[in-house]
Parts: sequence; C-alpha cells; structure tokens
Amino acid sequence: MASSFSLVQSFAPILQEPIWQQQRDLEASSGEARIKLAYARARSLIQTVGMTIEDVRLLKPKFWDFHRHAFTLDSGAWTILTIHWNLCMGTISQYLPERPDLLPLLQSLERFDTCGEFLLTELGHGLDARNLETTATRQADGSFVLLTPNAASAKTMPPSSPHLGMSRTAIVFARLIVDNTDRGVRPFIVPLNDSTGAMCPGVSSILYPKRPGARAIDHSSTSFHNVILPAGALLGSIGSSLKEERISFLRAIQRVTVGTLCLSTSNATVLRISACIAGRYSVRRTVGAPKPIPILSFSTQHGPIARALAAAAVFDKYAVESRRMFIENVKKPDIQNVIAGTFKATVIDYTQKILSELVDRCGWQGLFAHNQVSTLLFFEMDALINSL
Repeated sequence: MASSFSLVQSFAPILQEPIWQQQRDLEASSGEARIKLAYARARSLIQTVGMTIEDVRLLKPKFWDFHRHAFTLDSGAWTILTIHWNLCMGTISQYLPERPDLLPLLQSLERFDTCGEFLLTELGHGLDARNLETTATRQADGSFVLLTPNAASAKTMPPSSPHLGMSRTAIVFARLIVDNTDRGVRPFIVPLNDSTGAMCPGVSSILYPKRPGARAIDHSSTSFHNVILPAGALLGSIGSSLKEERISFLRAIQRVTVGTLCLSTSNATVLRISACIAGRYSVRRTVGAPKPIPILSFSTQHGPIARALAAAAVFDKYAVESRRMFIENVKKPDIQNVIAGTFKATVIDYTQKILSELVDRCGWQGLFAHNQVSTLLFFEMDALINSL
C-alpha cells in the first residue's frame, strides 16, 4: 500500500506545470497542437513516475499502481503510456534474456527518447489476428521485406503519425514467409519515423479523424511498402513447426492479456473521481423556495453517487486480489486469461452504465469536458478499446 500512496502523492506536483493547466487544452485549437500536448503530458508523467525496464518486464508494483490509480486529467497521455510501457516495452523486454542487443532500444524507450507502439490489429482483422495479411519475407542475406499487400491489411488504430515530435518504433505483427513457406504470425521491431518527424522509407501513416468527446491522440492507419528490416528485427526464432509458431505467437501477444487486467483496474479510480465531482455539484446545486435545499437530498441524485462509491471500493479490492492471482499464475497463461477476462467483464459494463447516469445527474454541466465526468466515460472506452 505504501508504494501506491507514494505514486499518488507524486502526481500532485506536476499539476502545477504549465502543460497541465486547463487553459492549455483551450489554446491547443488544432488537431496537431492537441496531439503534441498529449505527448508533452506523457513525457511529464514519465519523468514523474520513473518507470524502469524491470518495473515493466517483471510486473512490479509501480507498473500496476500506475494503471490502478489512473491519471485521468488527460486520457490521451495515459493511453500513450500504457501502449508504450505495457505493449511495446513489455513485449520487447520478454526477449531480453536471450537478446541482450535489445537493451539500447529498451533504454531509449525507458527515457522516452523513443515512443513505442504495438501494431497487431488490421483493418480487416481484429480479434482473428492469426489471420492477418501483412507479410515479412525473409531474404537470402537474412533480412526481411515488410509489406502491406492490400487496403484491408493496413494496421489500424495505434498512433503512428509524425506529430509527436520524437522518434517512434513499433512492434509490428506480420506473417513470416521463409522460402515461400508461411511460418505464421511473428513480431518485428520496425522504426516508424525519426526524431525530425520524417516517416521512415516505405512507411506511411494516415491520421484518423478526431473522435467526439475523447482526448486527442493520433490514432492512424499504417501501411508498409517493401520496408527493409535487418535480421535482428524479428523477435523470437524462425521456427518451422505449427507448435513452434503457436508458442511464438502466444508469447508475443502475452502483454495483451496483461493489458486486459491492468487497464481495467482503473475503473475504481474513475468511479471515485466521477462520484466526487457529481457529489460536489449536487451539494452546490439547490432547488425550492423560500428555503432552497441541495439536490443531493433527493434519492434520485444521491443514489447513483452512493452506488458509484460503493462499487469503487469493491472494484479496488477486487483489482488487488486479481493482480495477486494473476502474478501467482505467471506460468499458466490460460489461467491468467480467465482472471483478466473475468475482471474486465465484471467491472467495465457496470462502470460505463454508472458513468452515463452520473453525467445525467450533473445536468448540462455534465456534458462539458472541463467538468471531467463525460470525458471519464470516454476514458473508460479508451481503456476498453486498448485492452482488446
């Protein structure tokens, strides 16, 4: 518990930084400006939290606490970091024991000199990821040629635009082709753009439109046109059998399961914050004459707030217990899938329903982003999407 309290305490000083002031959101009028603000805030959080390679690789308390005590003021920055830490750094660090050459890249990611991404889903292939169509064909010299063969095989949603103001590297999943033989879906390390913002040769990114109600983040469609990758870009072995291919794939996407649980643990914090905001509004807002009374006195108003606070207390205890069981079953991925999936299915549906009700309880003021309740609903939707 001490580590959790320390992490929450460390958030307070950064709220005094200029980039976290509310007027910055109003000043960032263009889409590019809002995207850059999200990455600047992500950097601020990285410097504050001090997440290390080992925190991520070994799933230490600091990693879990960052997600459980979600920093909700900018869900865009939070989304950037959970992809960066869990999906990108977490995946690469799994291979560090047999690939010490990966350490410089991990250190660059740790410092946030490079932003990490995770490109698995394609426009035509979501949960059926083992059917994806992007290919990485092995050449005679051991290198690979990465190709997006058609529009349906473009990688979709993960940020890949050059607007972040720094270099970006992704874990890209593609079908490994060796001697005209399909060896299954494998992960590859692929640079997307350099520190000047220029896209790497053969890599193209199309920025998706802004989503209504959600914080700015550069969700994109990413394609690869005969991108040359060195032999070391492949994570894992070439393999040859169907069993080796399956084991390799499951190992490569293991951090998706971690994300299913750690992203869902933010529900308790989101409910507490939303209930606090709705409660303060309900005390301040009054009705009746000649002696006005707070609307909090009505059961239709205090009922949803009380239910949100009760659920937050239960969900937080459930999150701690689920984390314990998840770590204890580190060598049983099927059990981990059950633990994570059960927790997510239990808490997210209820959280979204109660958040929608709290928005209604705050009247027209609940619709404005600066009052947070409506944006916290989209925060949870982001968590849901990024854990799929």
